[in-house]
Amino acid sequence: MRIAIASSGLGHVARGIETCALLLAHALSRKARHAPGLDVTLFHAVGPIHPITLPNAVGIFCLKRGTVANRWLTWLCSRLGGWRYGFGSAYETEQTTFAPGLIRALRTGRFDIVHLQDPELAWLLEKARRKGRHPAQVILAHGTEETPEYLSRYSNIQELTPAMAERSQSVLCPSHAQKLSTEGAKEAKSPSGQTSDRQPPSKNQPVKWLDRLFVQTIQRNPGVRVWMIPNFVDTTRFTPLRAGEARRNLRRRLNLAPETRVIGCVAALKAGHKRVDYLIDEFTRWSAAVPNPEAYALVILGATTPETPALRDQIARSPARARIWMLADVSYEEMPDYYAGFDLHVLCSLFEVCPMAELEALASGVPGMGHDVAVNRWFFGDSGWVGDLSKPGGLGELLEAWRREQGAEGKEHGVESGRRKRKARERAEQMFSPEAVVPQIVKMYEEVLEK
Repeated sequence: MRIAIASSGLGHVARGIETCALLLAHALSRKARHAPGLDVTLFHAVGPIHPITLPNAVGIFCLKRGTVANRWLTWLCSRLGGWRYGFGSAYETEQTTFAPGLIRALRTGRFDIVHLQDPELAWLLEKARRKGRHPAQVILAHGTEETPEYLSRYSNIQELTPAMAERSQSVLCPSHAQKLSTEGAKEAKSPSGQTSDRQPPSKNQPVKWLDRLFVQTIQRNPGVRVWMIPNFVDTTRFTPLRAGEARRNLRRRLNLAPETRVIGCVAALKAGHKRVDYLIDEFTRWSAAVPNPEAYALVILGATTPETPALRDQIARSPARARIWMLADVSYEEMPDYYAGFDLHVLCSLFEVCPMAELEALASGVPGMGHDVAVNRWFFGDSGWVGDLSKPGGLGELLEAWRREQGAEGKEHGVESGRRKRKARERAEQMFSPEAVVPQIVKMYEEVLEK
């Protein structure tokens, strides 16, 4: 069984999608040592900025996000309806220019399966396979918030959480096609990695041509299959075993008192989806109201975005600015020590598919806190906190509940706090470790080839 793992951004983009591709390729390569019939190759963009140590790694040419060539081509094509043919954004342009080289590699290498999380690239590979240009079955691991209607074009979909799997199966099941055609489907956007929450058409509003197209796709592709298999985290790299040393090092590096409670957030440094601006405001208000605000610090780590300067300005204006740190573009190798030094990890986005930051925090024995959605409830179990983070003061309420569990400032953490830390680590080991997830992925491969 020849498996191709592909990611157009791997090596030059620091995101969960790219991290998942690299982790999966390493885990399958280790498994292949004891399974002679398994052969794994990782395909990434040529000329990676970050070194890729996997022996079976192959670079594919593409116009990378952030390059001048990508920006110019995207700008030109966007004025010619580029979203219709894969040039609607810098990310789409990267995937579209990555596809020809990958298709050639899949054809010459006679791969059985190609597994990836880039939606536009997966669709190009799916179309090429149906035209006989390569033999590999395409599996899209859905991590980019596409609607079920948009996903109906693929043959094999790996959903990463039970809630997303249930949503996709309820729409992609052929028995639902007639219901879609009569009631109208939610309008989906072009394959740009963005989706819409617009309401379905009313009974007096005609179903748009795009909705009809999705209904026809479901009827033509009744063999679409959906699996629920989560992402996984390297539980040997992210571990609480060195938490004591990591706590001391982090506080020494930031010139904090040894007993300071550190609230961490690992997310792209932007106000949009990740809502880092909300986190800064909530921490500022909450810490001003606690008895000893100097006992708490907020550390935000993530990739630089165009919104990062505005967030830095927001911190500079905050009364709590002396207790807020924003560290940009920290290397992946350093991240385990940061996680292990946190007392709590917070993610303020209102919707996520399967955020790697939360998995890495759980594996590090760090309780999580997030918006009250099914994904976070499933991730945290009884190890974390969820609440309404869409309202002002919502995060502050959760932080106050967390503070009361910790015991008095400057003393050892409370019994309940220790229980949550243990539960977080246990949940990561039982549900999100390579040992728990990789066998499910291999079984999925076998079922796809049997079909």
